[in-house]
Amino acid sequence: MKFARSCTGILFFFVSFAHTAAAVAAHPEISTRFRYLPGAEPLTTDRVLVLDPDQSNPHRQRFVLQRQTQLENLTTIELPNRRFGVRAAALVSISKSYVRGPGPWYQTKEDFPCTPQPVSWFATEEGTRKAAVEAAALWEAELSEARMKLEWVLGRVAEATPQLALQIANALFESWLRVVSEEWRQKVAAKGRLAEWRFYRDLTGNACKNQVASGNQKNTRRDWEEMMEPVPGAGEPKVLTRAPSRRWGGAFTVRVELQVGAKKLNGQFLIDSAARTSMVSPSWLRQQGVLPVELESTGTLIEKVRWGSDRRLKRDGALAKKVKIVSAEITGYELPIREFLLHDTTQLFLSSDSSGSCCAGVLGTDFLRRVVAEFKPSEPLSEVIFFSPAGFFPKAGYPEKPENFEWVEVATTQFGEAASACHVKTADKDLLGVVWNSAEEVPLSMTAGIRKSAKTAQSAKWSLECKTGVLASGMKAASSPYSTDRRPGIAADIGIPVLARGPFILDLPHGRIWFAKTTKRKPDPGSSPVPEISGR
Repeated sequence: MKFARSCTGILFFFVSFAHTAAAVAAHPEISTRFRYLPGAEPLTTDRVLVLDPDQSNPHRQRFVLQRQTQLENLTTIELPNRRFGVRAAALVSISKSYVRGPGPWYQTKEDFPCTPQPVSWFATEEGTRKAAVEAAALWEAELSEARMKLEWVLGRVAEATPQLALQIANALFESWLRVVSEEWRQKVAAKGRLAEWRFYRDLTGNACKNQVASGNQKNTRRDWEEMMEPVPGAGEPKVLTRAPSRRWGGAFTVRVELQVGAKKLNGQFLIDSAARTSMVSPSWLRQQGVLPVELESTGTLIEKVRWGSDRRLKRDGALAKKVKIVSAEITGYELPIREFLLHDTTQLFLSSDSSGSCCAGVLGTDFLRRVVAEFKPSEPLSEVIFFSPAGFFPKAGYPEKPENFEWVEVATTQFGEAASACHVKTADKDLLGVVWNSAEEVPLSMTAGIRKSAKTAQSAKWSLECKTGVLASGMKAASSPYSTDRRPGIAADIGIPVLARGPFILDLPHGRIWFAKTTKRKPDPGSSPVPEISGR
C-alpha cells in the first residue's frame, strides 16, 4: 500500500501577525560575514551523519559542507503602540568542508566516461575538493540572495512583549534557514555538479574529443556496491530500542508516544520506507483532545504531499503543514525527529473484525535514515529493533551471524523513496529500478503501461533480481498510478509480502538493505496480499 510521497518543492508559509500594522519602522539592513575553512580530517559515512544529519544517502557523499549560521546581536526594539520588534546586527556563517580520502569511491581521469551530463558514479579526489569549494561559494551566494527576505520577515515582527518578539523572530529565522538550505542543496546537486563535470572534461581534453569523434567511448561504469565503505567486521551494534509490532496488511506498525505541549499521546504509527516525511493525523489529534492548530507556529512550513497507490484514499497533490512537537518516543527511545506533516492517516487500514483502524501517523525515511531498523516478522507478535547507525553490521540479527545475511545497495530518491538498482523480469521484459515499499500490500506493483506491454499480460510472472541473485519469482504485477516520467529510474514497487518473507534490515545511513539468506528458500509471494491483520 503506497499512499504518500513528498515532492521536493517547499513553500514558505508564515502565520499572519495580529499586530503587523504596528511595525512601522523601516526594515534595518543586516550585514553578512562569511568564512570558509577546508577541513583536514577525512570524511567517513558515519561522520556525514554527525556533520550534516539532513543529508540524504550519506554513503554516496564524497564531501560534506558543515554549515553554522546564526544571527549576531539579535535584540528587541520598542515600536509604537507598546509593541516590540527585533533587530539583528549581522548574519554570520562559517562553513567547513570534509572530503573523503583515497578509496574505491574515486576513479582516475582515464576512466572519465566523456558524457555531456554528469553520472553519479564518477569522481576524482581533486574534482571532489573543487566541488566542495564550489558548494561553499553557492552557500554564501544563497544566503546573500535570501538576506532581503530575512530582513523583511524580521521587520514585520510586532509583539506585546520583548520575550515573545524574540521567540517569534527565532522561529522565523529557523524556518528561513531551512528553506535556504533546501534550495542550496538543489543548486549543489545541479549547478555544483555541472561545474565539477566541466573540470573533468577540461582535464581530459582531446581524449574525450577523440572518443566522441570515433564513436568508441569506453564503458568504465562502476556500481555503487563496488564503491562503498566495507562492512565493519568487529564491534557490538548498539540497540536503541526493541518495539513490538502490530501488522496491518502485513505492514509493520509500532506504538509511538508523542508529547504535545503538556499532553502525552500514544498511537500506532506505520513504518513506510517510501514516504519522505513522517506524518501525524490531525483527526487522531482531535480524538485525543488536541487541536492541530495549537501545533502551528510562526514560520510553519507547508509541504506538498502526493498520495500514491492507496486505493482507498485516492488523494494527490495535497498541501500539508509541517508542525513541531515536544518529543516522540518508541518504548523509551526518543526519536531524532520532532517535525511531522499534518495529514490524515487514520483510514489507511480497516480491520475486518471491527477492532479498529490504523494509523495515528507514519514514520517515513526522514526518520529511517537516522537509524538502522531490523524487521522481524513472526507469530503471534512481530518486532522491530532499532540500532544506532555508528559502526552497524548485522551481528544481532537472525541467526546472529553476519555471513547469514546478504545486502543490496539502497539510496533514497528525490521523493524520499528507498530504491535499488534491481531488475524486475519476465520472459520478454527486463526493467531496472525498484522501490522497497514497506507499506505496499501486494508483492509487486508497476505502471499499467509497463505491465500491459509484457506478453500475456494477465498471466505474466515476474521475478526480482539484484546483485545477490534472484530474490523472488512467480509474482503477478498489480497496477500503480504512477507513470515512468513521474518516477524516473523506477520501474516497480516491491511490497511487504516480498520484504517480510524473513527478517530484513533497512540500513539507510550506510546505504544497505540486508536480507537473511534463508529468505530465498521461502515460498514465492505470488500475487496475493498478506492477511489483513497479523500479530496483536
